[in-house]
Amino acid sequence: MTTNFIRRSLWIALLLSLLLPIHLRADGARLDGMPQGSGSYDDLVTLFEEFLGWRNTDTGYDADTILKRQAEMEKFQAQLADMAVVEWHLAQQVDYLAVRSRFDRYDFRLRVSRPWSRDPGFYADQMQRITFTRLPLDHDETAELRRRLVSIVELSELAQQNLTEVAADYADLAIHNLRNADGVGHGFPYRATPPRGVIGWYDDLLARAQQQQPELIDDIATTRQAVESFYNWLVDGRPAMTAAAGVGKEHFDWYLKHVKLMPYDTNQVVTLGLRELDRLWSTHALEQHRNRDLPPIELPTSADEYDERIGATDKKIRDFLVNEEIISIPDYIGELDTNVPWIVRPGGPNFWEQVQFRN
Repeated sequence: MTTNFIRRSLWIALLLSLLLPIHLRADGARLDGMPQGSGSYDDLVTLFEEFLGWRNTDTGYDADTILKRQAEMEKFQAQLADMAVVEWHLAQQVDYLAVRSRFDRYDFRLRVSRPWSRDPGFYADQMQRITFTRLPLDHDETAELRRRLVSIVELSELAQQNLTEVAADYADLAIHNLRNADGVGHGFPYRATPPRGVIGWYDDLLARAQQQQPELIDDIATTRQAVESFYNWLVDGRPAMTAAAGVGKEHFDWYLKHVKLMPYDTNQVVTLGLRELDRLWSTHALEQHRNRDLPPIELPTSADEYDERIGATDKKIRDFLVNEEIISIPDYIGELDTNVPWIVRPGGPNFWEQVQFRN
């Protein structure tokens, strides 16, 4: 019996052990042990497909809609609890556990994390991606963009109605992201100087519309004003936004066990994290000693030097992989990319730039 097989068997046994104790949903309802109901494995597959379709209709965040979705989620949970899991093959039981974790994660979101009422970033994130739209657009694409721009205006108004229990940390982060770039691309379109946050990207879209599709100027300007209105509302209301960002130890312990399927509680996770931090600092000290006779790595001083370093790193990686006969690299594989563009900041590079510019 191989070591890998032993490890895999132990892990599956660990997962299944989570089925045996009393299972509590986020609202405290009991699901005792491994279900011994009437549902088949095919019923589980069908239920999961129905759940995914239902979850993807998650577009409304007013109080009545949330209460309705909570009631619908309870029905999904009840059907899941009626599965004859105890009679299934091991692989099917593991699938049940994976589905249950998905249900529990969404249930936790509805009842505990509640981002639509606690986290302004929940709305700010939805406001940004539309600004990456490439112009000019054809007739149908223009109509769709206008529809989406109107939806952002409505989202701004909805956010100001729904955010009734805002966590202080979430408010600060949203305020920052609406007006500041963090220096990391996140897959955004490249700009030599990244736009200043979500509002800056609306300025970018507006500037492109002025050059490429002037008939969109008013639509974009109206939406930009709505986003800025949301920003101002957050800034003005920030003194009263004092809730805690965390969900509390009891809720997080539940989340670790039933959503992340981890056999650890919060205290044990902290212990593991501190142990890994100590290990990291030990490795760091050893690396410092090993390279003690080398000069420290300095930041590049220009975009050209940064590009040269990226190119040199790309070549070094390719040569290592090929020369060591690890993998071959076909000609169609593009050059190494980075999601941290070159930028000069008055206060110096931020954290991500400090890392990437040296890396």
